[in-house]
Amino acid sequence: MTTNKSISKMTIPAYMNCSKIIYVGAPGENKPFTIHPDDQTDPNERIYLYYDRLSKRMHIFNPDSYEGIESLPKKKILGFTSSVLYRGIYIDGSELVVPVYDYAANTELSLSEVVEIAQSGEWMVRDSNNQYDIYKSNDKPKWSDNSFEDLLQIAFEGHVIESESHPLVKNFRYLK
Repeated sequence: MTTNKSISKMTIPAYMNCSKIIYVGAPGENKPFTIHPDDQTDPNERIYLYYDRLSKRMHIFNPDSYEGIESLPKKKILGFTSSVLYRGIYIDGSELVVPVYDYAANTELSLSEVVEIAQSGEWMVRDSNNQYDIYKSNDKPKWSDNSFEDLLQIAFEGHVIESESHPLVKNFRYLK
C-alpha cells in the first residue's frame, strides 16, 4: 500500500527548527541507497522544485499559491521542475528525499525505474557515469521514526515557497 502525502499546505512548525539536514536530490555517487516502499508524495499533486545555486538548496513550490502556473509552458518555468518525492535512505542510515522528475535522465535505467526496483527491497548504487545498478547487501534499512511528512518538513525547512510574494515567484511571474 502506497502512502501518498500531500504537501500543498505544508508549513514548517517551530519545533522542526533543528540542525538536521536531509539531502534532496538524486542519490549520491557510490553511496548504496534504497527507497521506502510506501512513502511518496501523491503523483497527481503537482510539486515543483527549484534549485537555488546561491544557497545550494532546493526550494519546494506550492502550485496552489500561483494561479497562472497552469497557463505557462513547462519550458518557461525557469528551473522549476515538476516531480514526485520519495523517501530514501543510504546504507549508513542517513535519509534523503529523492525527486523523480517528469523527464527521463540520460541513464540506462531511468530514476523512476530505479525507484521502483529499490521500493521492492533492493539496495541500489549510482556510479561515476551516472548509471544505476543493484548493490548486493544483507543489510536492512533502518528507517527513522519520523513520518515522511516530518522528513519533508525538515528537508525543506525555510525553503517552502508559499506565496506570490516570494522572490523566486516574483521573478517567475515576469515571464508572462
